[in-house]
Amino acid sequence: LVIVFLGLLFALDPQAYRDGVVLLVKPSSRERVRDVLDEMGGVLRSWLVGQFIRIVLMTACVWLALYLLGLPGAFLLGLQAGVSNFVPYLGPILAAIPVGLVAMPLGPSMLIWAVGIYTVIQSIEGYVVGPLIQRQAVELPPAWTLVAIVLFGSLFGVWGIALAMPLFAVGRVAVLRLYVEDWLEGDPK
Repeated sequence: LVIVFLGLLFALDPQAYRDGVVLLVKPSSRERVRDVLDEMGGVLRSWLVGQFIRIVLMTACVWLALYLLGLPGAFLLGLQAGVSNFVPYLGPILAAIPVGLVAMPLGPSMLIWAVGIYTVIQSIEGYVVGPLIQRQAVELPPAWTLVAIVLFGSLFGVWGIALAMPLFAVGRVAVLRLYVEDWLEGDPK
């Protein structure tokens, strides 16, 4: 919750926070750091738009599938499935629990169908649609994304898993611009 509000506050007036960081840099490097911070902000915006698209797609697909299956509360189950996609890998697993709990009283066949359909939709979104959206949004190679999620998850738990992609995307920009281009004077391509 704190991270969500911090994100909103940073999003409302990013220039004020950027300029506060730029003041900490020597005057001759301020313009370059300002440009890199602006690029990092653009990457974060693109990542957030990509996440929003994934949430909307997952919500719509799960809602429609569970509605057609005749499961009560299909929209709420779809919404929680979509929102849970914000936390990679762990969120979708946890989102299957309410789907199963709602389907369980309706019989074993409904339970198998509901969880099976959810699993198929989640697998297609998680392994095909999601990586394509994020690759387009922030240009992160999927293998490095997985490495970042495992690393941040082992260091910081669930928070690390949730924040691995945006931190990796921002860190990648900082390394390419400030280390590879400026320090090593190389071409990041």
